[in-house]
Amino acid sequence: MKTVYLAGPMTGLTFEEANKWRNTAKTLIEYDPFGDSSGLKALNPFRGKEELLKDTGELKPFGYTNTIASDQGITSRDRNDTMKADCVIMNFLGAKKISAGTMVELGWADSARVPVIIVMEEEGNPHDHCMVRAIATYRVANIEDAARLAKHIVG
Repeated sequence: MKTVYLAGPMTGLTFEEANKWRNTAKTLIEYDPFGDSSGLKALNPFRGKEELLKDTGELKPFGYTNTIASDQGITSRDRNDTMKADCVIMNFLGAKKISAGTMVELGWADSARVPVIIVMEEEGNPHDHCMVRAIATYRVANIEDAARLAKHIVG
């Protein structure tokens, strides 16, 4: 099954904030307009990491001691997901500061020659940098366009 990895900032966001766009993208990628399966799978980096949530729904700091949620666990699986994906969607919409983890994922995708669709405003985003623009295979302004493009790339 072909996969699309859903990358984007997490630090400083609640679980709900970090997953809202991912849930939308997952539905758009995995199903066609008639509700039938597209045969594609969207990979959410939060899967299996529910223990990172506090009772308030806010994310606990990374480094939490658990196999999948440890520094090594997060890094290993996210690296594997990024480098083995058929396409990566990186959503930077509304970012207030640069996401170090997502920038590392951009480097992994580039080294594995995985196509990257950047979702970012026309201007004012802290991730808008010459190297990010050069590595991005495509740049779009919304999740719907990114999901549609991903389906064309890998579908």
